[in-house]
Amino acid sequence: MRGTKFFRIGIALVACVLLLAVEAELISIASAESGRYCVAFEKGTRKAVKDAIKANFGGVIKKELKLVDVVAVFLPSPEDAKRLAKIPGVKSVVPDEIFIKFAKPPPGKGTIPLMVKTRTLPMTNSDMEHGLPGL
Repeated sequence: MRGTKFFRIGIALVACVLLLAVEAELISIASAESGRYCVAFEKGTRKAVKDAIKANFGGVIKKELKLVDVVAVFLPSPEDAKRLAKIPGVKSVVPDEIFIKFAKPPPGKGTIPLMVKTRTLPMTNSDMEHGLPGL
């Protein structure tokens, strides 16, 4: 019975280490990837904006957030993002990034930072990863 308990704890520790390694890899991949943008548009213009992204910019729609009228897209170049922002019905085009924030303790209390990973849409101030308000 005791050996089974230690075996389960060992498996749990290995799983945690693997998850942390995968998470670190995902952070570096996502932050290094360019061409990902969040496009916010006015109500009632979703179809027109999506059609423009596909037809005029060679963009690929990665995710659609219907509740806040936003699509996550991949655009071939930053110039395409600037041109897309000028289309009627588009409110904003912002880079889709993973933001890393560090919280430091007050001076003299230590220097170990707390790392918080969040994917936040600036125009809605909502955290896409955890369903929390943006930091």
